Amino acid sequence: MHPKAIWPYHAFLLVNADIPFGRRTIGIFGVGEPLMCQLFIEADASQWQSQTHSLRIDGVVTSIRIENHFWSTLTEIGQRDGMTVSQLITRLWHESMDADHDLGNFTSFLRVCCARYHALIAAGEISPDLSVPIADHPAKKILAREQARRNLRIN
Repeated sequence: MHPKAIWPYHAFLLVNADIPFGRRTIGIFGVGEPLMCQLFIEADASQWQSQTHSLRIDGVVTSIRIENHFWSTLTEIGQRDGMTVSQLITRLWHESMDADHDLGNFTSFLRVCCARYHALIAAGEISPDLSVPIADHPAKKILAREQARRNLRIN
């Protein structure tokens, strides 16, 4: 029987085996096929649990609910420039408003900031050395290189 023919009923009936270099599946996805998502599904589950923090922006109390992974990342970003998470979030809010950004979903903006932070470190644009402030990086040059890379992918 073709694997797609049994899909909804038996897709999760897989036999797993521990072998060198990680777990591999035996089942409808093929014998010895690696579990592609193992790095994600076996990570610390507390990372994707949400937590709410309250803070004041211009004297107005607001609550932000995002996953612990993002709180950790925001903490790291803030610490690099000597700020608390509340100070960092307030600064992101003010600078975004000054740039006329529509922040209808501010928590999404914060998640994207965190993803960009990690991506910029991975790309070598931001130093992984946590003692180097984010403000010490040449933002305009980094943004120009990012745009050039996007243009290469589009064209």
